Amino acid sequence: MVNGKCSNKQKDKRIRKLLDVFEQAYNKNKNYLTPKLYVQWLDVLTNVGLIDRALQVTELATAQYPKSLLLWKHKLDIMVRGSASDSDVIQVFKESLKHVAEKESVCLWTLVMEYCSYSTSDEFKALLEKGLMSGPDVSCPVKEFYLQWTYLNSDIHQARNLYKRLIQMKPVTKQFYQYYIAMEMAQPKSKTKLLRRTFEDVVTEFGFKDADIWIDYIKFELNSPKGKPEEIGNIHFRAVKCLNGELNQRFIAQFTLLQTGIGQS
Repeated sequence: MVNGKCSNKQKDKRIRKLLDVFEQAYNKNKNYLTPKLYVQWLDVLTNVGLIDRALQVTELATAQYPKSLLLWKHKLDIMVRGSASDSDVIQVFKESLKHVAEKESVCLWTLVMEYCSYSTSDEFKALLEKGLMSGPDVSCPVKEFYLQWTYLNSDIHQARNLYKRLIQMKPVTKQFYQYYIAMEMAQPKSKTKLLRRTFEDVVTEFGFKDADIWIDYIKFELNSPKGKPEEIGNIHFRAVKCLNGELNQRFIAQFTLLQTGIGQS
């Protein structure tokens, strides 16, 4: 136990000394501190629970290096760790977007959307709307999140309206369609016509490069209470015509398994 206490005291002493080094370096000449050194300073502060001081240091760091994605990410991370309000996180995030290149900002968008996922504020909704106007690197994940967020915080009717609007704002991802299909299928009385229309949307968009979506479409018609098994032959024909090479072979193999009952699930 004595050795353990000594070890802890030595550790605390080293941490205090290290923090003093960072403080002195900043006070003497802040230009000594590169973004990576700021991150090391912040890591030490957060690891010992000095969140308030860490937040103060992030202010210094982002003011000195406003274009550093690394520092903005750490700033938002520390705000989240300190349970900052959604509004404060959004305001800092908006400030970061003024300095960080759009393509680099995806990780910041992800962080903020995850943290504010239970928010129903107009401010957060406006932020998502802003994300829709960005380039594909940002807008595609925002569309996926926005659809799920609307469904979870509102209802399927609002999600349907948003889906109709967002599919007009290309590009959208395969995952976006799959999220919507899952929502519709989760309804006590799923609307077969809407689902069929969505499968048509997704095969129109991705049918030339994805065999699995054709199989999913066939499974839907095969297993849905109001499915149309008689349309499976037509879907098969379209898929074979649309897919080339290995994708065509993959589809035919999967379809054969379906016919034998092995690939029904």
